[in-house]
Parts: sequence; structure tokens; C-alpha cells
Amino acid sequence: MCDDITSICARAWLAIVRKPRRNAIIVLIMTLVLSALVSQAGISASAESARDHIQSSIGLGFTVQAKTRGETLPEQSNANSNSDTNSEANSDTKVSDSPIPQDLGANEGIDSSQIRKFAAIAGVKTVVEERDVLATPVGKQLVLPTQGPRLDDDVLAHAAGITGTTDSRLSQGFQEGLYHLEQGEHITDRSSGRAIVHRDFAKKNNLKIGSTITLKQGFNVKVRVVGIFAGKLQTKGALPSDASENRIFTDLSSALSLAGSSKRGVLRCMVERSDLLDSAMRHAKSIAGKWADVEQNASQLSGVISSVNSVQQLVLMIFVALSLVGILVLGLVLVFWVRSRMHEIGVLMSLGLSRAIIVSQLLVEIVILNLVSFVISLGLGAAFSGIIGSAILHSADSSIVVGDAPVLPFLQTFAAFAMGLFISAVALIVAVLPILIKKPRQILSAMS
Repeated sequence: MCDDITSICARAWLAIVRKPRRNAIIVLIMTLVLSALVSQAGISASAESARDHIQSSIGLGFTVQAKTRGETLPEQSNANSNSDTNSEANSDTKVSDSPIPQDLGANEGIDSSQIRKFAAIAGVKTVVEERDVLATPVGKQLVLPTQGPRLDDDVLAHAAGITGTTDSRLSQGFQEGLYHLEQGEHITDRSSGRAIVHRDFAKKNNLKIGSTITLKQGFNVKVRVVGIFAGKLQTKGALPSDASENRIFTDLSSALSLAGSSKRGVLRCMVERSDLLDSAMRHAKSIAGKWADVEQNASQLSGVISSVNSVQQLVLMIFVALSLVGILVLGLVLVFWVRSRMHEIGVLMSLGLSRAIIVSQLLVEIVILNLVSFVISLGLGAAFSGIIGSAILHSADSSIVVGDAPVLPFLQTFAAFAMGLFISAVALIVAVLPILIKKPRQILSAMS
């Protein structure tokens, strides 16, 4: 048995070496087919990586927003703490002369026990806590719109929109990609007394990284500028605090101090995978009840993710088409390859070699040629998959950015090799079957 295998392998190797040009053409065609299959594996990996990157970086999930019961003024302790106005010059904690109306009252919002319930939902990996409050940046000028109403002496005319957060990267504007950080760093849950301001606001007030701002609403809170952002978020509000230029992002504790409350106004819950979003949303709505609104924040991602899914479907169609075309092309080529060896097959059969041994020798030759083609196609496929994958994803949606050339996934790459070998084997059997059913004399007579 071992001698037969050794003999088959030896004859297969001699057949390959004896006809280098003929076998080089076979290797070239196999390389093209295998490169296409390997490229498909790489493109599919690129699409999967792009979708995972979008979901993880932008934050696929839902938003929980506390409802107001119509209480627009801050808590009574803030409103009634205005008697000691002369102490402003002597303390960093100063009392506001005129409280600013707020969307949420001090006793409204999401408390810590409710936050823990949302964080415990299956699939939720991150919960970003926020609190919006209006406050006056002491001694600073707001960026006023060129058109719209002017509130000359109203307290709201001097109020900026403050968003306290545990992660500014996932705040509204940054999450959609409408804001981008130009200088400095983002605010995290470890930040304290920190702020990010708009570029236009910083320019108007000569602010830079390291500058301090005093925010006044009931109490004075000092924050240090650690970042400057740019961009614009379209809003329907006409107040100065609604403008992106007058939006100040601070750490959460600073905003809670300004609000005079420990309750949060908004929770941004991020899920691990898109398939977990629906069940997490249902669970969140059952927790929220009537005191909060739960909305999916992935509407801005649906188009991009849909584009990636379309690319994956396109790649699958290409994979099927390549398999069919590969079988056809290799079948035609191997027909000529086998017919050119009819005399050799007839001689081997006349010498008493069984049809199984002859087919085994041809299969060994195909395996050797496939191995050579596969090694070459690994390099070509990796290069083509990076270029073609980026081009297809970018044409599907220009906002999709693909990183470096993807690492070819082992399972899909091995499957591509197995598919190429299967195509070659099927094509070989189809090509050699009409010859093997003949007798040796018929084969030799046909050759003569």
C-alpha cells in the first residue's frame, strides 16, 4: 500500500516537472481563481470589521431621557439663597442673583437606583450619564446669532447650555460626527472641574487650553478648559443656549452642582451587538415606565450599517459567481489538460494500472498545483482584498473608513483553499470520466 502511494506521488511529481509550461498555465489559472476566493474572504472580513468598528466607536444603543412634570424653576433652596449677594467677592461658591429656569426641576430626573437597573440590562456594555443645565459663564460673551430674536435684559440672554457627562465622546453631536475635537482631550468619568468649549466661543473670549471659566447658576462652579471642539448641530431653539457655539461640555459633577441635584437627565446606553438592541430596548421601556422616554440612537447609523450589509451580500453573490465561473473555466482547461495526456493514460491502462490509481495520480498532481497556486494567491488576495474592500465600502457610503489591510481570517481562507481544491477535483473528474470509460486499445487507436 505504501509502495503504491509512493509510486503514485513519484509519477505525479515527474509528470509536473516534465511539462513545466503546461503546468505553469494550469497554476496561473488556479492562482486567479484562488486569489479571487481569498480576496472574497478578506473583503468579507473588512466589511465585518467596519460594521463592528461603527457599532463600537459611534455607540449603538438607546437613550433614556427623563420627563419633566412642568417644573421649570430650579429648587427652592437655590431661588431663596440670594440674600447674601455681598459674599460673591470672597468665595468661589457664590449665590446667583437671578435663578435661570431649567427644563428639569431639582427633584426630577434619573436616580442612582434606576441607573443600576438600566446598566444591568443584558447586552448593555456602557452607560453614559448626562445632565443638562443652563448657567451663565461669568465675564464671558456668548456667540449671538446674526438672525433671530434678541433677549436684551432677560436672564436667558446670558445663559449658555451646559452638558455634564461621563463621556463626551458619546454626547449628542460627537456621537453623530457633527462635532469633532480640534484641541485637547475629551471628558471622561474620571474628569473633575473640566470643560470643553466651542471654537467660536473660545475665540470670542480668548480662551485656550488651561483657561478657567466660572459658571453661575445658584452656585458658582469653576471649570478648566481641557478641549476645544468645532462643528454645528442643527436645533430648533432660538435661545443663545441652543446654539452649538454656546454649548459647554463639563464633567458630570460640575453640572450636578449647578443643577442643585444628584439626578441625571439623560442616560446613553450602549449595547455590545446590534442583534441585542431590540431586546434591550424592550427591557429599558419596561423599566422607564411613564417617567422617561426611551429612544433608539442608531437612526443615524442605519444607513451606514445597511451599506455594510449590502456589501456583504454583494460579496456573497460574487463568491457564488466565482465558484461557478471557476468550475467552468477549470473544467474547460482541464479537459484540454487531460486530452493532452490521453496517450499516457492509455499506456498506463495497457500496463495493467487500474483506473483508480490513474485518477489518484491525476488528483495528486492537482493537489500539488493547488498548493503552489494557494501560496501565491495568499499574497495577491491579501493585497487585492484591502484595495477592493476599501473601494467597495467607500462607494457604498463615503463615511465608512477602513483601516489597514485586514488580516485574512484563517477559517475563511482555508475554506477558500478547500473550495478551490474541490472545484479542481470536480473539473478533473468531469474531464477524465469520458476517457476512463474507454478501453486502452480504444484510447490508443484514437491517438493514432
